[in-house]
Amino acid sequence: MKESDDIARAQETVGVLEGQIKELEDEFAAETASLHASTDVVNEKLETLVLKPKRGNVAVKVVALVWQ
Repeated sequence: MKESDDIARAQETVGVLEGQIKELEDEFAAETASLHASTDVVNEKLETLVLKPKRGNVAVKVVALVWQ
């Protein structure tokens, strides 16, 4: 009977561990989805920034005249 008790305990332990694995997989999936949603480029808020050039930082390299 000792062997059957060992088998029963081992099966119970396997069931408990499988339940823990399922819980961890569900938690991982939820956290992954949360991270994916927070880093989605579509949801990123962009700001418009106006930059004015300074006179000293502007260099004209080419002047061209075009007509048709």
